[in-house]
Amino acid sequence: MNYSVDTYLLLASPKMGYIREFISSGRIITALFFLIMGVLHLPHYLMYLMSFILAITITTLTIYELNSVLEKYIKNKLLALLLPILIIINPFVIELWLFIEMGIMMLSIFACVKAYKHFDSYLLTKDKKEIKNIFIYMLLAVFSYQGTLAIFIALCAYSTRYIVNYEDKQIVKQVEEKVKQYEAETGNEVKYLAVYNKENSKKFYPDLVDSFNVSSKNEDPSGLALYVYYNDRKIESKDENNEIYNVYFKNRNWNYFSLDQIVIIDDTIHWYLY
Repeated sequence: MNYSVDTYLLLASPKMGYIREFISSGRIITALFFLIMGVLHLPHYLMYLMSFILAITITTLTIYELNSVLEKYIKNKLLALLLPILIIINPFVIELWLFIEMGIMMLSIFACVKAYKHFDSYLLTKDKKEIKNIFIYMLLAVFSYQGTLAIFIALCAYSTRYIVNYEDKQIVKQVEEKVKQYEAETGNEVKYLAVYNKENSKKFYPDLVDSFNVSSKNEDPSGLALYVYYNDRKIESKDENNEIYNVYFKNRNWNYFSLDQIVIIDDTIHWYLY
């Protein structure tokens, strides 16, 4: 068997010495694993075998749990299955299998994925009970192996970004429906987009994590790229009109998107960003 250098050093050390070291570094569950192995008086090769079986089992469960979340966002079923495999079985994670405590390390990844699953549920349901579940699973991850916590952060960023993009799309589609209705009723063709309140508009959607929650409508100062991206329409940017601002938008204070923020006059959409 080929171990990491750290594992060789660990196996050559007094048992209680490395158990105390794991406890001092916060890896309490890892210490508990070695304590149980010591109580059972298992030789090193059986410790490795137990840890390997645990790692295989937990890795399979982790892929299943991650797939159950990602399949909501990825329509292609094959890709929804392959992506969790690529995330969980990658060169950085495979390196963990050189450590005799690989099973506990994979338990940490499993806990990160479970915490992410509850985070994703919280984004969709706003159920505060999910915060408690996130905390419990993150404690499990930390007490197992802290080196995997970045997986949780990356997965949370993915879900938040997806939901932000979805919210952006729904807003733009509502604007486009209003434009189509206007064109059908008036016979005018809309060619321009003027955006108001760009500097002071909200950069984030409510109830989402700010770090990953920058709406594309605020990243593009003109709002043009976002509108064109989601609609099959050629449209050009236009400067603000002070008269229209004073009549329709001045002294208005919106906290959420409303179609009242969209005013269409002649060939121009006037869009006030809340």
